[in-house]
Amino acid sequence: MSDLTGFIIYLLMMFILIPIPVYFLVTKIVVPILEKISQFISSFLIKSFKKQLSGFMIVIEVIMLIATIWFIYTTFDTLLFKIEQAVNKFVYVCSIYLTVIILFGSTLSNLRAHGVEYKGIIGKISKKIADKNFYIINRIQNSSKTLYTFLVYDLILFVIIVGITTFHNISIHLFYIFCLSIPIFLVMFVYLTRNKVEQNVRRIISYFLIIILVILKSFKDFSVLIELDIPNPITDYMTWISITIFTAMDRFIKAIIDDRNDWRKELEDINDGEEQETIQKDKQHKETQINQQPVIASVSHSEKRLLTDELKETYIIFENGIPKVELTKSDAIFLMEQLNEIKEKKRNSNENLNL
Repeated sequence: MSDLTGFIIYLLMMFILIPIPVYFLVTKIVVPILEKISQFISSFLIKSFKKQLSGFMIVIEVIMLIATIWFIYTTFDTLLFKIEQAVNKFVYVCSIYLTVIILFGSTLSNLRAHGVEYKGIIGKISKKIADKNFYIINRIQNSSKTLYTFLVYDLILFVIIVGITTFHNISIHLFYIFCLSIPIFLVMFVYLTRNKVEQNVRRIISYFLIIILVILKSFKDFSVLIELDIPNPITDYMTWISITIFTAMDRFIKAIIDDRNDWRKELEDINDGEEQETIQKDKQHKETQINQQPVIASVSHSEKRLLTDELKETYIIFENGIPKVELTKSDAIFLMEQLNEIKEKKRNSNENLNL
């Protein structure tokens, strides 16, 4: 059997054949057993150490925090520098970590269910942080799916890397493509979401991991330099390709997205300008139509006699014997102004005669 066939069978086993029975084994056997053990532990603590329960709960939380830190450190250390031990180490590290989390987490839940009032270290810190507007907490709350997505990507990436290191005699082109899986998965992790806030958080996480990778790589090179360690060309190459390809792809995709957003904004500005211009033209057209509509201005016989010959040249309409002048709006306004001015002059002249 060729290594390529073995690699395909390995992927099928890791993603289909093994997860299904492992899932049922964990959920139907392991977890119920751990929950029963946690019930026994919590009952024993409640009966024997009722006054010291808060202290025991603090110890349990500290153990869970230490286990989480140990799990993260061991996982990164194995993937970066001890890849040849990845399978065995991954199995026992995950087994120990999940056992600790399920066992002690269930114990804490049981103690709280029995009426033990204790917020715990994590609860107190969370409450204090929740009462204040912290940037980091806000970003974590707005990207709740990020952690789960990151763990899924890590698991898939881990399986692929282990397969690459196990089956050496596959096609060199296929092998190179699989070597690109780390930066490609990081890019997918960043951009396969429509939520802008979550995308920014994922990019921050990715670059933070790159920083850690660079620091660890520099320490590795320093150890080689002072002859405390031997060079590992595979680790050097994977580190270089991960940093370089991810940075290049991220900036390339980000440049395309930014340019596309600028292009859309330009189109929107053009459309808004055309729309505003159309609205302005419609407004001017309506004003012109209003000004051009005839206005019937009522003019009495005495007022008509006061008009000049130029103003008398307008069209006279008689309705029920009342002479009216049909004018445009602007002409009607001008006519009324002229009449008012003539009336004012006539009134002033009459007052002077009376004096």
